[in-house]
Amino acid sequence: MPEPSRRKVSDPYEIEQYLEVGGAALLHTAPHKKNGPRYKTRIRGWHRGVYVMNDLPAANDLVMVKNQPCIVQFVVNGEACGFDARIASWGNRLNPFFRVTWPQQMQLVTVRKHTRIDVRAACSVVITGGAAMDGQLRDLSAGGVGLWLPEPVAAGTELTASFSLPDGAVINGVSCVVRSAKTDGQGAYHGCQFSEVSDDAKVDIDFFISTTLERTGACEPRTRRVLFIDENPGQANALRQVLAEQDVEVVTASGIVDGFFRLRLASPGVLLINHDQTDLAGLSIARIVKQSRGFRPPPVILYGGDQPDLEQRAKEGAVDHYFPSIVMTEQIAERILKYLSEEPPLDADLE
Repeated sequence: MPEPSRRKVSDPYEIEQYLEVGGAALLHTAPHKKNGPRYKTRIRGWHRGVYVMNDLPAANDLVMVKNQPCIVQFVVNGEACGFDARIASWGNRLNPFFRVTWPQQMQLVTVRKHTRIDVRAACSVVITGGAAMDGQLRDLSAGGVGLWLPEPVAAGTELTASFSLPDGAVINGVSCVVRSAKTDGQGAYHGCQFSEVSDDAKVDIDFFISTTLERTGACEPRTRRVLFIDENPGQANALRQVLAEQDVEVVTASGIVDGFFRLRLASPGVLLINHDQTDLAGLSIARIVKQSRGFRPPPVILYGGDQPDLEQRAKEGAVDHYFPSIVMTEQIAERILKYLSEEPPLDADLE
């Protein structure tokens, strides 16, 4: 799978260029949880540097709490955009909008038309002027689909395909042209190009592709970025100075909730955790990260603690390397650079 192009913006005027009134968006109200709730909404306006206003989702299970962490995602001109924020306010049926705080930073992932996502889902196909048949969706991109059908269909044939994506989106009657067909003995695989896609279907397809890229890391090389989880972010200053010479960025998070936001949006190549934390020990955070399904966690380095059996427990648990608190910053940096130079495994469990 090709490596997606990733970047981030923080200037309010640049962020504003990606906001569109009426643009479809997804609201994640518990993004640190596996399969947390997601709601469709639309951007309705904003006050630069203060808030972004959206339609209030019409969902019976929607719960909002002031200052509740959330993530907003949307797609603009082939770029998947996402930012973490907090719920600022919400209305009612007479005022059906809610506001989130203005993003401090926006993450961008370019969704290329040739970036294909492997997916298995039942589909129904209707050949223009011909028969209908059931088949299987095999892969999906922003520009087309791969379909397995029980009978081969000639290149150049026009058809419509309907299917449901794993995230629950239903794609009905998208128009395609068959560009290639390859028989496999019991049927045939067809490479199809979209010829006509409704706005709603395009949004759903782009969302599925972009969130899959974000969740899995798209098998890309490890980014030269370190996420440092420590309730005292100032402790990262020394490490930041050392790694800056190697063109490695250090991103900080003050706890597990903030850490999960950064982990999913910043896509660090290495996760560094201080074991000595007030709310939740670093080893427990590491275990939660490693047990979270749906994305590939980076190598985890734990340091500090100094309990006699901590190193052994760390190695038996979710930690790739452990350092006691007396270790020099340069030694931690050396281990980080070693991990960043390695290729990530391609067979990670991403169910």
